[in-house]
Amino acid sequence: MKTRFYTLLAIFVFAASGLIAQSMWQNQQIIKKKELNSVFFLDSFNGWIAGDHGKIYQTKDGGKTWIAQKSGIHQEIKDIHFNSPLCGWAVGKNGRLISTNDGGLTWNVHKRVTPNDLNSIFFVNDCYGWIAGDEGIILSTIDGGSSWSFQKSTCIFNLNKIKFQDGNIGWAVGESGSVLSTYDGGQTWSDISVPIYEELNDLSFIDENNGFVVGNYGLILSTNSSGDKWRYCPSNSKKNLCSVYFADLQHGWVADDFSIMSTNNYGKSWDVQASNKDFNDFHFIDQDNAWAVCEDGSVYKYTAYSPEE
Repeated sequence: MKTRFYTLLAIFVFAASGLIAQSMWQNQQIIKKKELNSVFFLDSFNGWIAGDHGKIYQTKDGGKTWIAQKSGIHQEIKDIHFNSPLCGWAVGKNGRLISTNDGGLTWNVHKRVTPNDLNSIFFVNDCYGWIAGDEGIILSTIDGGSSWSFQKSTCIFNLNKIKFQDGNIGWAVGESGSVLSTYDGGQTWSDISVPIYEELNDLSFIDENNGFVVGNYGLILSTNSSGDKWRYCPSNSKKNLCSVYFADLQHGWVADDFSIMSTNNYGKSWDVQASNKDFNDFHFIDQDNAWAVCEDGSVYKYTAYSPEE
């Protein structure tokens, strides 16, 4: 009886491990060994990646094949964002701002409004968008990018990432532990007190109150009070964390310049899912599908299969 029990247990463990093994990051290909800085997907098929020397690539088959697009610039692209399969934007070094209305078949180079590096761009719909850059610069548009206006950010440090929950509630993070928040679309920005001075590189808010920020030297902080109070989350990493995404309060992912880690307990502990790569960015369309890009031009895809599949 015991022999039969242990045999069934071994079969169960083996089957379970097979299911878990399918929930992993897989290296799709290397894009001509070009440094890739940003990735954005609209759905499981349509996505774009961007990086050094103005390089942009598009996929229509979930990353199986990538087609180069002519961006019209040669500066490093730091962030790319699409509102729809046709309408997209990218920002980069020396104030570069480009856009497309045809999915990237052609890219329009916009007149520079600042010589400062632009590091992050985010749209909540076809009209409302924001850009964050060096020296605390925040730009906004309410007409789909036809015009951009400076917003007073009260920050003098470089801002690395900006994200909005809707047309009113948004956050930005950057150097020296900078965290900013707005509740009126950026007409006013407030400094949020954070108990650190490390550079912050990304943020993920689940709702108005609950969010996470990540930064250099493995730093992860969480808040459940819109930033009034913060809690350290042990990452077991000393690397610079570049990306964070939480699908809900329990399930989240972070990436650094060596690995991608996941948690299922509110960031109390982390498990390595992929390693030995210098990751620069990842993008989740949901908690089961994501893509990541690396320093050496590698593109990784994550797919989580349910036990029924």
